[in-house]
Amino acid sequence: MGRVFILYYDYRHTSGNHAGMAHLARTLAAGDERIRCIKHPDQQYKGGWIPAWFYSRMLVVYLRCILRPGDQVVFFEYLSGDFGFQDTVARLLRRWKVRHAFSGFVHLGGTQLLELYSDPNQIKRRLDWVDRVLVFGDSLRDFLQHIVGYRGEIVHTFHYADADYYHPADSLSNSESGRLQVLFLGAIKRNLDQLATIIAQTRNSVDFHICMGRQRYPQLEDMPYVTRYGYLNEAELLALMQRCHVNLSVFYDTVGSNAITGTLAAGLAQVASHVGSIEDYGDPSNTIWCEDTAAFVEALHALDTDRQRLRVMQGSARRMAERISLRRFTILFNSIFFS
Repeated sequence: MGRVFILYYDYRHTSGNHAGMAHLARTLAAGDERIRCIKHPDQQYKGGWIPAWFYSRMLVVYLRCILRPGDQVVFFEYLSGDFGFQDTVARLLRRWKVRHAFSGFVHLGGTQLLELYSDPNQIKRRLDWVDRVLVFGDSLRDFLQHIVGYRGEIVHTFHYADADYYHPADSLSNSESGRLQVLFLGAIKRNLDQLATIIAQTRNSVDFHICMGRQRYPQLEDMPYVTRYGYLNEAELLALMQRCHVNLSVFYDTVGSNAITGTLAAGLAQVASHVGSIEDYGDPSNTIWCEDTAAFVEALHALDTDRQRLRVMQGSARRMAERISLRRFTILFNSIFFS
């Protein structure tokens, strides 16, 4: 059985924690000596793309020299723009007649892909350099098949939840009384205008905890019952999750979100925009899907006034996370690449 070389990028906002593709790559490699990880250099600074571009060329030479029959290459950031230049690596290896099996994880949504690559033909051309595409949601699979016109193999996987690290507080008794605590995480593909409207229209019995890192959004400044957070380390973020009842996701689009999977593992009921692949990460026992602002406001009010329903949804959220746990993803990965 050959080796599997994973090419991954360690994003700063998830670096060193239990979410994101870097943690996944390291976990897979730690559990199987056949898996080797190759980390792209940090390029998240002005001009960082230049050394990353040169590194990608050196990586092509390195892989061409060390790949043996039966080896595979897995691109963890395929079609992620210039981060790692992974499509360039695949293209140059193919040009050098490297025929080993290539697989690419694509985890940006269709609208993001069109923003990066302008038109479906540019996307399809890059997909043709790999043998297999892996996605975290059915909406992306459908986009690649029906909009891009890709006819190769697409494997529908899932964005993992590290359910060993992320877990509920020892007791969910805080669901029974007190003000409803609502968490909002992230800024990418979030509809912040709609979020501000939801907060403004929600009854005063709800506290909102907004985690957007360094990004600032004037409409959320000085709103009552809103607490803004800058950078939180992972332990601080987990503690905040465990203090909250509900994870609020106001998306333009989503394929697989660590904000969703992490809060599921922490036992938070989900209130989310009904977009993208959101139904891959919940069901009516743990999630309320919302089509418009009024539905969000109604959902939060319903959970605030029916704490029994809230407690049931919290328990179901944790069970959902266990179904998409990191342990189960490891089993799935091995079945795909070593069967």
